Amino acid sequence: MNAGYRVLGNMVTTPRRTAMGLGLSPEAVGLDLVKLWRTKIRRAFKPLPPVEVSAAPVDLQDL
Repeated sequence: MNAGYRVLGNMVTTPRRTAMGLGLSPEAVGLDLVKLWRTKIRRAFKPLPPVEVSAAPVDLQDL
């Protein structure tokens, strides 16, 4: 075992922590939390249009 390494786990185990981690109101829970997150995502992220290419490199080593 290597000394000096730290691991953080289960940081967002409560609805309040989850909301705070997502930048939402810590008072939001349950379905309200989901609705707020979906609204935030729809406003903040715009999909990129697809780009068609004629050729691209393929690395089969990782398959």
